[in-house]
Amino acid sequence: MEKKIVEVRHLSFSYPDGTLALNDVNLDVYEGESLGIIGGNGAGKSTLLLHLNGILPETEKRRTADESLVIVDGLKVEKRNLEIIRAKVGILFQNPEDQLFSATLYDDIAFGPRNMGLEEGEVEARVNEALERFKLKGYSGKNPFHLSLGEKRLAAMATIYSMKPEIYCLDEPTSNLDPRGRRELIEILSMMEVTKVIVTHDLGMVKELCNRVVVMNRGKVEAEGGVDSIFSNEDLLARCRLK
Repeated sequence: MEKKIVEVRHLSFSYPDGTLALNDVNLDVYEGESLGIIGGNGAGKSTLLLHLNGILPETEKRRTADESLVIVDGLKVEKRNLEIIRAKVGILFQNPEDQLFSATLYDDIAFGPRNMGLEEGEVEARVNEALERFKLKGYSGKNPFHLSLGEKRLAAMATIYSMKPEIYCLDEPTSNLDPRGRRELIEILSMMEVTKVIVTHDLGMVKELCNRVVVMNRGKVEAEGGVDSIFSNEDLLARCRLK
C-alpha cells in the first residue's frame, strides 16, 4: 500500500485583508510521487504549498485543531514539530529573491546545511554538489542579486537541494527560465527520486513529470486524477481558467 507522506484535512485560510484563499481543502500526497497542482491565478495553489511546512500561521478561518490538520510524515504541522518538518520539506518560493539573502551564492547554499549542524567539510561538499547539479559552477562567489532571474531560480533550487529534504514543494519552478534552462531543470527533477509537489502554470512540465494532478479553483480542490484524464476534460480546464 502506498504511504501517505502528506495529509491535508479541512484546511481553510484567510489573509489579513479578509481574502479567503483556502476553503475546506482535503489532499493526500503519496511518498515518491510527483504531484502537479494547477489552477488559475488566485486559486489558492501557493497558499496551500506554504502550509506544508508551517510558513503560514493558523488563523481563525481554520477549523478546530481536531478537524483541521496538516500532517507530514506522521507529524502534525504545529510549532513543536516545525524544526523536524522543515528539514523534511523544502519549499521553493514563487519569487526566488525571497529565498536569497547572503552576500555570496556559496553562503546562501551553505546556510541550510550549516543550520543543520553539519561539519564544514560536509557543508562544502553539499554546496559543490548543488552548484554542479544546477549548472551554477563558477558562480559561488557571486552576489545572488546580480544573477539573472532564471539563474536566481536555479540558485534558490540549489539552496533547497543542499539540505536534502524528503519532499520538494516547488512554486512555479520553470518561471523565468529560457527554453534550455527549462529543459535542464525538468531533466534534473525527473531524475530526483523524492516526493515532489509542483505548483505551476507550465502544463507541459506537468505532463512530463507528474503522475497525478490536482486542480484548484477559488480556494477549493475542484478535481484530481491522472494527467491524461484531467487534461482531456476540456470543460474542467475551461472552468478553472486553464484551457
